[in-house]
Amino acid sequence: MSGGHLDRSTGLYHCHTDNCSESIGALEGSTYSRDDWRHWVDSDGDCQDTRAELLITYSRVDVEFRAIDNCVVESGEWLGPYSAETFQIASDIDIDHVIPLRYASQNGGFSWSIQKKESFANDSLNLLAVSSRENRKKGAKGPAQYLPNKTYECSYVKRWIAIAAKYELVLAFEDTEKIAKVQKGCE
Repeated sequence: MSGGHLDRSTGLYHCHTDNCSESIGALEGSTYSRDDWRHWVDSDGDCQDTRAELLITYSRVDVEFRAIDNCVVESGEWLGPYSAETFQIASDIDIDHVIPLRYASQNGGFSWSIQKKESFANDSLNLLAVSSRENRKKGAKGPAQYLPNKTYECSYVKRWIAIAAKYELVLAFEDTEKIAKVQKGCE
């Protein structure tokens, strides 16, 4: 690809040549459309989509719903792992794709089937309840441009590695370098 290979055991890109330091993201001919990555599906037909189910799962207390049908979560208590803040109102929380959809698309996912894109977009391994502010700050950035608060860095990069390995994503070189640097501090 770019002078190296994907180490499937770590999910990191391993370089063999000097010119490998360039990002392997943004592959030629790849395009990204969020519409291609169907997310927030209701896979079990209970009216609670992926977002609602994750808010229920991550809440530290029983959630309250917006209506009697129990489809939309109104409140609960969530600890945002990126900022270490606590939230009670569901609208203050975003469900973040740990490896952003655009990033995945630019690093090999653009050629995935619609089903694999949907699976990635709704995979609980790749989803966290975080503050809306932190989610916007992060955007489609990889670990070289964004890391959460220090107390969550090790868990964050570990999750990046697991997701990349599961979906055979080839991470950008600068991100593999940053992940390796963070991991040294986690040992």
